[in-house]
Amino acid sequence: MLMNFRTASSTPEVRGKKLAAIQKDLLNVLENGGVGRFAADTDLQWKVATLFRETVVDGFAMTDPTPIFTERRDARLGDKHEFTKLINTLRVVKYAPMSEPLIFTPRKAKYTISTSAYELPVGIDLQKILTRQHTVAEFADMSAQAITRHYVNLTLTAIDTACATGVTDLRGRSLRTAAASQDVAQVDLDGQLRRMYASNMDGLTVFAHRYALDPIFDFAANTDSANEELRARGVLGTYRGARLVSMQDEYNMWTQQFTTINAVDWEKLIFISSGNPGAILLERDLSALNWQDLDAERAWFRTGVRWDHGILVHSNWRYGVIELM
Repeated sequence: MLMNFRTASSTPEVRGKKLAAIQKDLLNVLENGGVGRFAADTDLQWKVATLFRETVVDGFAMTDPTPIFTERRDARLGDKHEFTKLINTLRVVKYAPMSEPLIFTPRKAKYTISTSAYELPVGIDLQKILTRQHTVAEFADMSAQAITRHYVNLTLTAIDTACATGVTDLRGRSLRTAAASQDVAQVDLDGQLRRMYASNMDGLTVFAHRYALDPIFDFAANTDSANEELRARGVLGTYRGARLVSMQDEYNMWTQQFTTINAVDWEKLIFISSGNPGAILLERDLSALNWQDLDAERAWFRTGVRWDHGILVHSNWRYGVIELM
């Protein structure tokens, strides 16, 4: 059962066939007319760009872990989205004959969600394609990885901020644990799981870098190797009923930096999420603004994917964070 995970619109095999078709079309036009012919054929440019963007988004959806933490909602362009949360104020009172009874009704708490527009601009070097130094699939895979890094950073930054030091749950228990070493201690992990299970939260997920999760297997965690799709999404096993999910960090060779969450190395953070997320990821469709063009002089085919989204953490007690030394 793929709890909370997104579903891509195609399988890895179908995605591979789409990328192979793009590669074939580009090589055909470049070897039979060159960049000039490609520049003149705007319909082919649109077809290649559209198919490329589809494979990028599908590649991201196949490994996207962020639905573990958020409830996804779509909004129309121009709408102001307001989140309403009902608060149960109903109570039982002592019945007094011949008196006017007290009347109770649920209260509403309202929150607005702010969103921002983002873009992934990609340049495909046609010379590298023509000389077989790179393939379209490599550009698509790197683009999908970049989108994954963005969504993970956006989501975990919001949750990390909501679970800052000193913040507590409804019973006054801390949402954040500061570990005493670089390895998570069983008492720290058990403490956060106990806090969350005590609040009737099911379907817990422990999400972290593979390095941070490794010591948990010394706590008698179970390894799950039965489902290939789960393994592709980083599910390593379970511990006390909670799934262990890993996303390997992508070292950015260009900036020479590892991923950080609120200036803390991603490798030093462990996030725990309820199966009923306490956050909303609001997305507006900006696909109408996706674009493509061809720089014939540089032989670069360029395209861009655009989104508009934001996160509201409305129930931070449904999360836990363990920060390692």
